[in-house]
Amino acid sequence: MSNRRPADTYSTGRSAGAFARSPAERLEPTRPVLRHRPINRREPGRSRPFIRFISGVFTLLLLLMLLGGGAALALHSWINVPGPLASAKIIVIPRGEGSHEIAARLERDGVISDRRLFMAGYLMSRFSGGAESTSLKAGDYQVPQAASVKQVLDIIMEGKTITFRVTVPEGLTSYQIVERLKADTNLTGDIAEVPEEGSLLPETFIIQRGATRESIIENMRAEMRKVQERVWQNRKKDLPFKPSSGAQRLRS
Repeated sequence: MSNRRPADTYSTGRSAGAFARSPAERLEPTRPVLRHRPINRREPGRSRPFIRFISGVFTLLLLLMLLGGGAALALHSWINVPGPLASAKIIVIPRGEGSHEIAARLERDGVISDRRLFMAGYLMSRFSGGAESTSLKAGDYQVPQAASVKQVLDIIMEGKTITFRVTVPEGLTSYQIVERLKADTNLTGDIAEVPEEGSLLPETFIIQRGATRESIIENMRAEMRKVQERVWQNRKKDLPFKPSSGAQRLRS
């Protein structure tokens, strides 16, 4: 019983010499006690918080993209629904009106059924096409029967205004031409003075509503000068005429 070796001698960390069975064993160096480092094991719920955050962000972005795509498809379908116009109609968009005023005017005139839908389609067009190419332009437009919001937007943004004919018949004096232009309600502005007789060429002009009367006078002057130059170039060389102030005068 007295010679029995205690159990777990080396595992307790005691000196081996105290229980050595021989002088040689007593001279053997003491073996260090092996200590195991604790393994740092994180709980599954707390692992990689940054990756979880990034994953949540991407999930949110994907959800927003899906919602945005669905809303865009629904809006595209709504703005292509036929409108309330029972027959074609001419509408006037004054200068200086903003998009909200134009939408309210179109709804009031019965061209569209809902101004909010018009504004939504307009904003979507600006987002996809840019501000410059999708601005609402003033002018007179002819909207076809049952035109959808998309068709109305395209007509106004592309500036497809309707045109008018201004006809100045032959045989009228300059004063009569001026009075005729003043009576045309499709024209604007005044004429400073009655032009010189024979300086205006009677013609039919295609104009847009709101063109100035003075611009029609200038066009008639320009057309007369072109006719005079063409006739002068084709004259017989021995004729005793020369051009003077846009007209041809007899040499003295």
